[in-house]
Order: sequence, then C-alpha cells, then structure tokens
Amino acid sequence: MEDRAILESFRTGVGEKDAFDSLFRKYYPAMCVYAHRYVDMEETEDIVQECFVWIWNNRSVIVVDRSVPNYLYSMVRHRALNNIRKRNIGQKVSEMLQEISKEEMAENTFDAEELKRRIQEAIESLPDQYREAFTLHRFSDKTYSEIAGMYHVSPKTIDYRIQQALKILRRKLSDYLPATLLAAVMNLLENFR
Repeated sequence: MEDRAILESFRTGVGEKDAFDSLFRKYYPAMCVYAHRYVDMEETEDIVQECFVWIWNNRSVIVVDRSVPNYLYSMVRHRALNNIRKRNIGQKVSEMLQEISKEEMAENTFDAEELKRRIQEAIESLPDQYREAFTLHRFSDKTYSEIAGMYHVSPKTIDYRIQQALKILRRKLSDYLPATLLAAVMNLLENFR
C-alpha cells in the first residue's frame, strides 16, 4: 500500500490492520537501522516496536504533516534520545557528584539524592533542542559535528544550544545550591565528558 493510503485507512478504519501490517513490513527494518545510529543494537528493536505500538494505539488520530518516512524516523530519533537521556543522566550526575570534594559537601549541608534529583529535573525541563544537544554532547560523548550531522544543522548551532542549556541550568539550580557548590556543579556540567 502507498503511504497516504495507509494513513487514510487509519482515519477511516477500513482495512486498518492490513494497512498497519503493510507499514510495519515496509519500514521496520529501515527504522531499526536508523535507531542503531543512536543506541546499541539490543535497544533498537525495542524502540522501533514501541513506535509501532504507539502508531497502532493512536492510528485514528495521527496527523502526518510531512512524508511518512520522515515522520517515522523522527519518532525513532526522539525515542532513542529519550532512552539515552534517561539511562545516562542519572549515572553521569552520580559520577559528577562524586567529583565534588568532601570539603565542599561538608561546608554546604544538602542531600546528595535531592541534588541529583534537582539536576535531573533541571536537565529534563530544558527545551527539547537544548536538552538533546546537551545530553548527547555531555553524556554520550558526541562531538558538536556529530550532533550537527544528526540534526542537519551547523556545529555553531549545536554550540549555541549547549551554551543556552548551561545558562538555563545555572539559573534553575542557583536557587537550590549555595554559590560555591553551584560553581562546582556548573564547572562539572560544562566540562564533564
């Protein structure tokens, strides 16, 4: 079936199972290959299957404002990046907190778990483009050029997004952390790789 006919079948409910099967057979392998650009092979099938489950559950309300392949690849990219973010943020924040000297921690009374939670929340609250650039660079060791290639933008755009993310994080965390500890955390966020 043609992509537009598949979407029409979803909207009308006529032949939607066959349309879904056609969509699945046509795009599943390519979506797995695409997902592998972001995550390990073990995760790719889970991500793509989650996408297809979402498509099936929302088939009657899906609005595709671009080509179907672009829509599907965008969905895969977002799910893969969310998996990376969820997996890496907690681990990396814990590592960063361990780098803060014991003296700084003794001078400033705070709960390390609370700090970890606040940092994670601050990162998760970033605008999507800033958060994705920031987490890919800081927590997945991607270069500006690699990230720029993923999003088809210039490395300067990625640099801007990361700098904006750091400004937002500094502002969001400043209310919670004393100045010396905020400086230490921000230094780690800016330089951690």
